[in-house]
Amino acid sequence: MARVRTRTIGLHATRLGDGPPLVLTHGLGSNQAFWYFRIAPRLATQYRVTLYDLRGHGASEGPDEGYTTRDLAGDLEALLDAQGIESAHLVGHSFGGAVSLHFAALHPERARSLTLIDSRLHALQPFDSPEDRAFWDGQRERTAARGHLMPPGTPRWLMPMFEELAASTRANQGPGLVPGPQAGEELWDPKRRSSKRWRRLIEETTFLQDVRDEAGLTAAAIAAVAVPTLLVYGEQSLLSKTCRELARLLPHAETRMLEGAGHFFPLARPDWVVETIMSFLSRVPET
Repeated sequence: MARVRTRTIGLHATRLGDGPPLVLTHGLGSNQAFWYFRIAPRLATQYRVTLYDLRGHGASEGPDEGYTTRDLAGDLEALLDAQGIESAHLVGHSFGGAVSLHFAALHPERARSLTLIDSRLHALQPFDSPEDRAFWDGQRERTAARGHLMPPGTPRWLMPMFEELAASTRANQGPGLVPGPQAGEELWDPKRRSSKRWRRLIEETTFLQDVRDEAGLTAAAIAAVAVPTLLVYGEQSLLSKTCRELARLLPHAETRMLEGAGHFFPLARPDWVVETIMSFLSRVPET
């Protein structure tokens, strides 16, 4: 792992393997370890894989502002420039998929393909929508009763991320997986470095406003993205509306659904995810 000093920010990044460039972008509250142990090494048998921490996450710098998908797509552009990568296959989970899509919308010549894994687009499925509020009313109390405390001020639309990530990491720990909270442990531990970073994002930066800003990634902008795209979603995901809208808007998209899966299935089914990505990329024309 190394710190890459781009023209805009210091990002913590890792490179594995050789071959056509492929970039993995994680979601909110996570870091590059999401990919590192079970997904990135297998992809690196055929690709030059770059994985990195989004700004404000992991070991990357965390400025006071600049957390829209446009801002983060700018970081991705700067990362590619710093590594001498002209174009790459882009794979993103959750908010990382929105970042990857925004990058492709801004720089279509630099995106060889897109793989969006259970991603939500604010323009297609707004954060904190009425259906979200109805579903998550009372969820904080139910979650706390099970010992999974969350930081004060966490909005309802981020609660499922905390609860499902805890469940997924507990259920799917094993060789190569980052240890997660054990039964009876608090998910939100104020002493953890990751918890401190998350609380700073919520309380001291423009993060909460920025992630709900379309920042130009409108339905029209999405529909103009013409690169080969794979939509990979969990059958039980709360983000199925985004999947349906993306399938309707994107002219070159195909969809794969994982039966019985929620949002964090890459942790539970990394082999299936890798095989699905590899199969798709094998059919993407070389540039």
